[in-house]
Amino acid sequence: MPFGPDGAVYSGIGVQNVLIGSMTSRWTKKDKWWLLVDDFPHIASRTNDNFFGGSTSQAQTVPPVETAAIDPIVFATTAPDFSLDGLLVSGKAPRPTQVCGFVEALLRDILVVMPTGSGKTLVAAMVMQRMRQLNPTRLAIMVVDRIPLVFQQGAAIEADTNLRVCCLCGENKTQATVQRLRHNHFDALVVTAGLLVEAAAKGELDPTAASVVVFDECHHAGSDKHDFGRLLQLLISDRGPSPQPRIVGLSASLIRAATMASTRADLLRLRDRFAQAVVYRPELPPAHQQVKWRVVASSHLDPGSMRIEREIREAVDRVNDLLTPQLRIMAIELHGVLRGALRSIRNQHAPEAPVQAAVERTMRALSAMEVFDLLGPAEAYKDLGWTTPVSSSSARYRALTEELVDCTPSARVLVFVATRAAAAHLHARLCVEFPDMHPRRVVGHGGWDGMDWMDGQQAAIAALSSGETRLLVCTSVLEEGLDISACDLVVRFVAGTTSLIQFVQSRGRARSVNGRLVMILSEVQRDRIRKLESEERMMDAVIAE
Repeated sequence: MPFGPDGAVYSGIGVQNVLIGSMTSRWTKKDKWWLLVDDFPHIASRTNDNFFGGSTSQAQTVPPVETAAIDPIVFATTAPDFSLDGLLVSGKAPRPTQVCGFVEALLRDILVVMPTGSGKTLVAAMVMQRMRQLNPTRLAIMVVDRIPLVFQQGAAIEADTNLRVCCLCGENKTQATVQRLRHNHFDALVVTAGLLVEAAAKGELDPTAASVVVFDECHHAGSDKHDFGRLLQLLISDRGPSPQPRIVGLSASLIRAATMASTRADLLRLRDRFAQAVVYRPELPPAHQQVKWRVVASSHLDPGSMRIEREIREAVDRVNDLLTPQLRIMAIELHGVLRGALRSIRNQHAPEAPVQAAVERTMRALSAMEVFDLLGPAEAYKDLGWTTPVSSSSARYRALTEELVDCTPSARVLVFVATRAAAAHLHARLCVEFPDMHPRRVVGHGGWDGMDWMDGQQAAIAALSSGETRLLVCTSVLEEGLDISACDLVVRFVAGTTSLIQFVQSRGRARSVNGRLVMILSEVQRDRIRKLESEERMMDAVIAE
């Protein structure tokens, strides 16, 4: 941790697996300290008041935090409440679709469905500003799914509205900040869903005391396991006679469409989770964006690919040998689904469990397969510790380089890959072959090879905006929500595109005039994308009903 109470600087040492005292088990990042604290009575709990001193017995008693009184919630009812006067200090002129979204959100709970880059965050900022003006003793809250979004959305809202915004996540939460929130020192809160659910369970923060709660990327609420769903239950399960916060959802693509019947059912279920919120999807002018398909030969029958596929299957068999029948992995054809299953297994078992080594072996083989598809055998074999063959480029990499050669000297480019290993290898090669584009890499914040927001992800995004770099190689961390400079070219290797939501979000990144989305894929994968396009048309039809 780089800071302590009141900004004091102190040193902290930590690794992913921390041995505490004489305990034989290890405490991992996935463990919640507030659930484990009773197991470690010899460790003192310190607050902002006694961090630098005081006895252990004194420190273990955390004084209750009082909350400033709040008034009954007030909603927009009169003409001035719907006016744009006094909303924005940034000088932005909202488009008609944004104004309509603002008015609709003041009138009722709403799900705003607009393409990536079309200004959903500005709609949310206007609603939060007006609800705070109507309710000066109540917070306006935006809930996000990822830590980088906390800081970027918070900065955007503050710049547009001049609201006093608290950006809160596990990386910077302190008891002092919680106290300031409860005593009305902030106008708005941008927070990760997991932290808000945890803080509500501990009685630190009460989301039902807000005037409005905005869910960024609200399609995540469709998952039974996501914290968005838990937070919505808290907000709407006990709705009584007293008014509850206005609920606003933001998304570029609400649901995963399969059939008309299942799409209708999924939309009804999502709306039910949002207390029957109305879906607002405005008619937008046709995009200037072009979608280009680069069909390349599949590497599936290549001897190197078949060897790595055997390694994946053998590794999965080893994982299954160590699991009960109920937990075994049944299907491994879709590598994106397999990665999700492996992450779930990893989180459910102790770090020293034998299955962890088998999971790590499988994950390494999956990453090697993507590296093989993108760059050829040399880098992939090296990652697996195999004898490295003569280096050769893959058809996918040659297609990418042809697109980059055709770019103008000022073009901004995003290249999406599925894994961090692929991002690292691709970035390294592009730095050698396209040094004038000054490539940079952006990955998520978790794990030993992750990037933090301030010095990593934000710096890379800022470099793209300023022109310091013209090419970012990134994983899915840049798919959702993050505000990125309008790109001229977005390249996606379709092996990492597994859902309609991913497809729509990637397409929305190429939003400069005549921006292009290039999908580099095999003929089999092209058929899968045709299905996603059909799903998008189906989703549009169901929402329009």
